[in-house]
Amino acid sequence: MNIEYLDGWHGQEHDGLHPFRWMAREARLRLSNVPPGRKYLRVTAGHSFGAEPLPVLRVDIGGIPAGRKEIALTFGSYLIPFDDGGDVDVEFRLDKDRRAAGDPRSLGVMVRSVDVVLPDELGDPVYGDGWYDLEPDEFFPYRWMAGEAGIVVPSGALRDHAYITLPLFSEFMDMSQVLTVSRGGRLCARVALLHRWNHYSLPLNPDAPYEKVLDPAILEAPGPSAGVPPAAPGDPCELTFSLNKLYPPKYHPQDPRPLGLRVGPLEFHDDPGWHAGFLSYHANALLNYSEMIQGKTELESYPLNLGIDLYGRCNIKPPCVYCLWDRMKVLEGEYAEVPVDKETLENYGPFFNSARTLVNCSFGEPLLHPHLGDILEYCARHKKIVELSTNGQAFTERTIKALAGKPIYLYVSLDAATRETYARIRNDRWDEIVPNLLRLDAERRKAGNLPKIFMVFMPMRVNMGDMEDYFRLCRRINADALVLRPLLYLWKPRIERDRGGYHFDYAKEMLSREEAEAVIARAEEYSRTYGVPLANQYNFGTIQEPGREGARREGAGESVPGPEDRR
Repeated sequence: MNIEYLDGWHGQEHDGLHPFRWMAREARLRLSNVPPGRKYLRVTAGHSFGAEPLPVLRVDIGGIPAGRKEIALTFGSYLIPFDDGGDVDVEFRLDKDRRAAGDPRSLGVMVRSVDVVLPDELGDPVYGDGWYDLEPDEFFPYRWMAGEAGIVVPSGALRDHAYITLPLFSEFMDMSQVLTVSRGGRLCARVALLHRWNHYSLPLNPDAPYEKVLDPAILEAPGPSAGVPPAAPGDPCELTFSLNKLYPPKYHPQDPRPLGLRVGPLEFHDDPGWHAGFLSYHANALLNYSEMIQGKTELESYPLNLGIDLYGRCNIKPPCVYCLWDRMKVLEGEYAEVPVDKETLENYGPFFNSARTLVNCSFGEPLLHPHLGDILEYCARHKKIVELSTNGQAFTERTIKALAGKPIYLYVSLDAATRETYARIRNDRWDEIVPNLLRLDAERRKAGNLPKIFMVFMPMRVNMGDMEDYFRLCRRINADALVLRPLLYLWKPRIERDRGGYHFDYAKEMLSREEAEAVIARAEEYSRTYGVPLANQYNFGTIQEPGREGARREGAGESVPGPEDRR
């Protein structure tokens, strides 16, 4: 097969990285000896018009409109499907061009290459129209999709797998955003999306569609199917993702793009049992939300977050000055140091299966768990997010290896940025803390920047002078955020301890409301100065329930994200 560039193309140039040629506003080329059957014209192109509005490229193949592509500023590859064989003429038309100073040429888009790709040559899923560039997030690299977007799944994946799994992030708290996935005009799945990141398993076969919506009235009944036959060997799977609503622009005024949904990495599998587990989780989450907005006190659903006590032992003895570890272990009796194992998690049954997040609620140090790696692997395999709190003194080669690459929120509670303050709160092991945090950061960067590291700081009188240095420490270890946590969890506290030459009186260490507001203001200033995100837990309890203020606030039936998402 040969490609002949005809009119509308300028000579080859080089941008310092790759050769390219400018295309004028209109251009033609001829494909010779093209094999019959489904294939894709692949155009790798970029432009220099600026971000908005994007230039639109229209492609006719054999005199028939074949595709319309918005060309991004950065270079990307665009697939246009066609079936013609033999000698084929291709016409390109742009909706605008530009003129450079001293250059009389019509300059449209910069084209690095044009070629033809057969289905079996597609190695990875190809993102078509309706997708934006990759961006980072808490756990996943993701792409925003607009209201409708296409993905071409390689034929090998289609032959070997029946399902596609992917993490999706919906901004809507009331589960009114609905995703429809179709193949060749036939329904594969229609799902009401849960709030924030959740994993979904969707069938690739439209002969067994999955439909799960919160309210049947959300969508009209699907129309008649075009009757697309199952794919033949070697044929790709072309999936269309479409949404019933977009993320309202008023909640992202800094980003003018039409935004619909965040979509994380795609995976394929062929396990009906695993697929059924995802469906069960999804159905329970929808039921849980429905029961919540109805105000039910007796629930048929299971909670979406599961509190567990992984391990009760602690390596700081006597305990930290504000901690009730010694008293709690007396109450727990013989169970105080019994580690949770995989069998325990399995025995939780629907409580484990239905949970999105596992929160370690122990007063102990979870990194001391004798089988930490196995537990975290088991949770990751079941797509669970795990929240762990650590005192920072149990980082070893074993624990760092167990943590690296896992979807974990790791809360590191130091509450101090100097050796002297640390000794007054915990003990004299400060010198090992920062080197271990740096080692953890180095290892997680090799493993997808997981776990996420959140450095906890509880403002008290003993550490009031350490807060700015704590922000500096967060920046040094590349912490994902500083968590400002109030010392408020005891009513009428009666804890007094001497530590590091300091007398700690819990009741006197607590800050007044006015003092706390001043601390918050300082923390916000330090956050801007040092570029460290601030998670202010003093705001707990101020966010209204999902589906109330957030769900139906404006207009008849308009559903919008809640206040916690106005970022």
